[in-house]
Amino acid sequence: MTVSTVLDADFIIKASSIFDVSNKNLLDRLLELPNRKFYCHFQVYSEILNDRIISYLDEKIHSKQITCYKDEHIIACLEKYYGELAFYQYMNFLETACKAFDAKKFADIYSCFDNDDRFDKSTYLSELKKAELNIGKDNDMGEIKSYVLLQMLYYLDENICMFGSDDKKARQGIISVNPGGVFKCVSILSLFELFRLELKWGFETAKPYIDAVINFYGEYNQKTFKVYDYNTNFEKVSMRKVFEDLFAGKFELLANGFLRYKC
Repeated sequence: MTVSTVLDADFIIKASSIFDVSNKNLLDRLLELPNRKFYCHFQVYSEILNDRIISYLDEKIHSKQITCYKDEHIIACLEKYYGELAFYQYMNFLETACKAFDAKKFADIYSCFDNDDRFDKSTYLSELKKAELNIGKDNDMGEIKSYVLLQMLYYLDENICMFGSDDKKARQGIISVNPGGVFKCVSILSLFELFRLELKWGFETAKPYIDAVINFYGEYNQKTFKVYDYNTNFEKVSMRKVFEDLFAGKFELLANGFLRYKC
């Protein structure tokens, strides 16, 4: 079965900035995984301000390795199944996505849709953009729209769905409103567990990227990763020790994208 993987801005920025000696980055390697389709929402695209990364992402979108959806594309897909109720289904997805971050967020942002007026598509999209126009920074909109896209992909295609994010708050939020446990998450760290299992990487194969990851996070004075112990309590472990244990098969990957030591 195909795995539909939706990527957020933080994940794209980090994964495309960590290179091995051959100048292939982590996102290049992720795109090599078999039986996967990759997506991002245009809101995520718009939040990336680095010209190099935008150029790189444009290349991946142009080559159809990553599909970028706008709200109008999502609604067009929903119309094929829900007809004139597509807007309402979109709002259901949006409300669920908002709940993942703040129970009041949906009402605060989208109060203009409280009545039962039926909008044509053009008016609906215009009102949607107007409601979101002045929210401000650090508003979780990239993650919220990513979760809307994730829901659409699942309900229309019934694929296994995964959310790529290095933001633990975003991953935990999505899992908290995860219907039936159908969505999984992956972080930059747990990406290496996918590579171990699906690309059959060993420690030596991964070592150039391991060194690059340690250097990348070291620039922000990070020396440890948080992982779960056997009893699902967080503990801080040195980054290199985590990688050694990961490639020794000592972890399991949880739905929220964290690693937990096996019993």
